[in-house]
Amino acid sequence: MTALRDLSNNRLSGPVPDNGSFSQFTPISFENNLNLCGPNTKKPCSGSPPFSPPPPFGPTSSPGRNKSNAAIPVGVALGAALLFAVPVIGFAYWRRTRPHEFFFDVPAEDDSELQLGQLKRFSLRELQVATDGFSNKNILGRGGFGKVYKGRLADGKLVAVKRLKEERTSGGELQFQTEVKIISMAVHRNLLRLYGFCTTVTEKLLVYPYMTNGSVASRLRERQSSLPPLDWPTRKKIALGSARGLSYLHEHCDPKIIHRDVKAANILLDE
Repeated sequence: MTALRDLSNNRLSGPVPDNGSFSQFTPISFENNLNLCGPNTKKPCSGSPPFSPPPPFGPTSSPGRNKSNAAIPVGVALGAALLFAVPVIGFAYWRRTRPHEFFFDVPAEDDSELQLGQLKRFSLRELQVATDGFSNKNILGRGGFGKVYKGRLADGKLVAVKRLKEERTSGGELQFQTEVKIISMAVHRNLLRLYGFCTTVTEKLLVYPYMTNGSVASRLRERQSSLPPLDWPTRKKIALGSARGLSYLHEHCDPKIIHRDVKAANILLDE
């Protein structure tokens, strides 16, 4: 896959170096970061010498290596992961991707059997029925990117349905499916894997496995008699599992993905 070099729309600030990996960036890569300056941003820095990053520690990569160190900034809109017998961290992702970077053949949007990789495309009606019309009684959580609902599919499978806010879904069909595709390829035992999605002219929804033990935040705040308390050995396992998931995203995933919203509410617990 071609590595993405796009840091636009991230409210970054400071001087941008013009050497190393940054020499491959273009002004488009830094659009709408008003406080950035440097040769590649079309905005000169004033009053300070050009910034140069410190030399790297350890052995350098071989000249023939093509793998890019550029990372994709991540927010909280799309998610991915696998469930194992250790705590898992849920993550999600939304970024502005230019349509020419990825291409997919997209059939009519009412085709509920459309597959994007191994992801299932649900019809809006399926998810409306599963969540009782997105009933407030089924809300599991809410955040800057939308609400998450508990749902039951026709086959009885419990799921969590993230309904994205309208202002987060203005990028179009191709952009949405591109982002879902990228995040679905990040597979690790400590990352919650995206199960499916739904996209229409007015709605963008993501479907995850339902985590019966909730999040770390809910377990710490809302003691339930049916669930044991989180003792310190368990909390250590949760911290290590979360760190492994983040290490995979930040260092080993290709392209690399920066989470940017690590908090107790986004760390989910399996059985």
